Amino acid sequence: MENRRDRIAPSRLVSINYFIVLKAREFPLILAALLTAAAAFGAGGDPSPPAMGISEAVRRALAENPAAHAAAMNAAAADHRIGEARAGLYPGLAAAGGYTRHQEPMTVVPIHRPGQFPLLDDEIFDAGLQLTLPLLNGRVLAGIASARAAAAEASALGRLTEIEIVSRVTGVFIAARELADNLLLLDAHLDALGQRHRELEILASEGRVSAADLSLLESSIGEAHADRLKLEAGVMELSFSLGRLLGTGSPVRPLPSSWNEGYSGPVSGPDGFGDTGPAALQARARAEAAEHGRTAVLRSLWPELGGFAAYTWRSGSDLDFTGEWAAGISFRLPLIDAARRRSSIQAASAGLEAARSRYREARIAERSLSAASLEKRENLRRRKDLLAGASTKKELSVAAFRERYKEGRLPLSELLVQEAELLELRSRERNLVYQEIGALIEYHTLRGSLTPELLESMMEERK
Repeated sequence: MENRRDRIAPSRLVSINYFIVLKAREFPLILAALLTAAAAFGAGGDPSPPAMGISEAVRRALAENPAAHAAAMNAAAADHRIGEARAGLYPGLAAAGGYTRHQEPMTVVPIHRPGQFPLLDDEIFDAGLQLTLPLLNGRVLAGIASARAAAAEASALGRLTEIEIVSRVTGVFIAARELADNLLLLDAHLDALGQRHRELEILASEGRVSAADLSLLESSIGEAHADRLKLEAGVMELSFSLGRLLGTGSPVRPLPSSWNEGYSGPVSGPDGFGDTGPAALQARARAEAAEHGRTAVLRSLWPELGGFAAYTWRSGSDLDFTGEWAAGISFRLPLIDAARRRSSIQAASAGLEAARSRYREARIAERSLSAASLEKRENLRRRKDLLAGASTKKELSVAAFRERYKEGRLPLSELLVQEAELLELRSRERNLVYQEIGALIEYHTLRGSLTPELLESMMEERK
């Protein structure tokens, strides 16, 4: 019978493409070295990082991740700029004062009556209060609208940052669940190989099996242990990734969560897609800000009208202050500034068209990517169902191969090949399960509907 073992790479035992080739007789020595190193590491302290479930991790990440904090502070700053822009509509009160020494004596107060000579002094003190009241200023109104649009953009950016953080945290836990499933499959495979190894050792001592079969089995065990070490390294990498998302440099082990495979979820077809996603909302806010910016440039051609009232005190060196009031209306209208203003209007119009184009692009991207995510999810579900059926059939086949091996009608190498294929098939099936989860997470990320509450209905934490 043809030996098919050479056609299966050791990396296909699990979904992670990694393998280490071990010599058959080196396995006991390497296993003993690994156990010794683990014991020495454990003696110096607890090597296991703290564990955390997905719900707590999402809450911690949203509260303590530096990117989320920065986005929240940017949104708060944008909100305060609305008040700053609105301040241009409020009355203003200013106080002023000064001292002047002249070369020659000057009038302390203006001449109010004909024939009455005013006081003269070379030192003059003055102080005053001035109240200003804006009556008509188009640029201030456009600035307020622009500030509101900028605040909406900052809010959309903050929402986008939060959704990306939740998506990345969820990705860590999905990968952790997949690694945990692969470890369970590999451990079951190792248990079976270990039991078979003990049986072969007894038979070898009786001279009933060849040393080649025993070496072949030990080689398979070594390969499986090498793959297991890679999976354990993957768990530690995920722990550091989760720690970074939580705003700390220390690893935090993600507790595997069980996927609710019966979850259908609130999804919409292509007709239900709009601009609800954070990327589209941010692009729309930018377009609105560009439109208000162009309006501000156009309104700069408007006349500016304002009122004022003032009270002024003046005195000479004797500090005998005399006060008087004044009130009036100010009017400002630009007359000769056409070249600069025309260029400003053209630049603002071009910026507005660019922002509108980016908004259309964001809406198209949201629609197409969301629809593609749903199609991808459906395709993965069909493939998963087919692989599940194939895995069930393969289990029956492997069971028959084991019976034939026990009866001595099948070589060990062929049985190992069949068991490796079954392990690979199960791993591929579980991988499709988590790819389907990832497609659904991608869809809700694009739509802006990925929330901690949705995650709780999608994934159940393992107690």
